[in-house]
Amino acid sequence: MTKGGFHWSRTFRRMMKVITWLVRWPNRVLQHNASLRSLSAFGATHIGRVRAVNEDCFWMDPDLGTFAVSDGLGGENAGDVASKLAIRQFQRSMADARSNDRWVWPIHWPKADFDQAPSLCSGILFCAIQDSHKALLKAVESNPAWSGMGATLIGAIVADGILHVSHVGDSRAYLWRDGDLRQLTRDHTLTQVLLDSGKLTPQQAQDHFGQNQLCFCLGSEKVAIEEVEEKIQPGDRVLLCSDGVHRMIQHDRLSEILGEPGVSPVRVVRNLIEVANDLGGKDNITAVVVFLP
Repeated sequence: MTKGGFHWSRTFRRMMKVITWLVRWPNRVLQHNASLRSLSAFGATHIGRVRAVNEDCFWMDPDLGTFAVSDGLGGENAGDVASKLAIRQFQRSMADARSNDRWVWPIHWPKADFDQAPSLCSGILFCAIQDSHKALLKAVESNPAWSGMGATLIGAIVADGILHVSHVGDSRAYLWRDGDLRQLTRDHTLTQVLLDSGKLTPQQAQDHFGQNQLCFCLGSEKVAIEEVEEKIQPGDRVLLCSDGVHRMIQHDRLSEILGEPGVSPVRVVRNLIEVANDLGGKDNITAVVVFLP
């Protein structure tokens, strides 16, 4: 794991924007989207064929349109503990941000301003991930045996026709629409830094050793949280997954599996796990698939 040492100007600007509105945002609410009643989703995790421990964890509440995947750092201390702690705290933060079937800004969170801010849901995701990061740091303080543990975390909220995604690390979000699969998130890895700077070609990046070197993750000295908002359309399909999925299955094959006609989210997730294992199952495999109405 790489801790700091890289300057991502775009990420820095986004963080400063978020920090600016976090200190001024008044309490706001957002009505729960009734159309979520027709949303369908399924998630599952599998240990794979190589690892002795499953260090992935996920959580979902389709009725609220909320989903999350966390991947404990492989080879680091207590990776399975880290992902479980991250998801548990994320779930608690989501509960704090719900009241009477509405998204709310918890009183005990920093106040922020809506004027030039991302939406309420993106702000909630940002603070929930920050809370998970703090929970890992606090756990290490109370139990030094867990020193060095870390995890990725990607969270999503579907509300009022918008897909909100925030993440840290290399767990990914994809959007399948009308036969096209698009990666919504950017990996926080050394490989991605070199790719962004033009020092690697996409072909070179596929087998680059830096894929395993995270620049940011929960539990590290620095955390950069990136957010994405996407207007959803009827028939959209969303995938949140750990790297045990996207590193084993090529983009075109992912698109085929996610876009297969006449299937349910259950079938898609099971197909993803089966294919990842057939290709070697070198890491833990976790996928959450959402079919939007």
